[in-house]
Amino acid sequence: MSGLDYVEAFVGAIFIPRDPGSRRNGYLEKCVYKTAKGSTVALRYALGEKALTMSLSESTYWQPGNDIFGQAIFVCDDRQPDNCVFSVRRPRAPTGAQ
Repeated sequence: MSGLDYVEAFVGAIFIPRDPGSRRNGYLEKCVYKTAKGSTVALRYALGEKALTMSLSESTYWQPGNDIFGQAIFVCDDRQPDNCVFSVRRPRAPTGAQ
């Protein structure tokens, strides 16, 4: 079974805010992991619903920055996945909706 590989370590995560600098409204772009064989794997969080939003924990682990295109992002590369916490908020149902 030498051809098998598995995810071994958390590397970091990228969050894209809807408004530059905002930690309360945006989405998690991806989490990056290393495999036992040294490859990098990027996993994206799929929610299946368009109206969901995510927010970051109020911690110093998420650092503001810019991606290669100049878009505002937050990066967490603490290597401890518990420190790169985010929340998912579901939209409220309209009044009278069933």
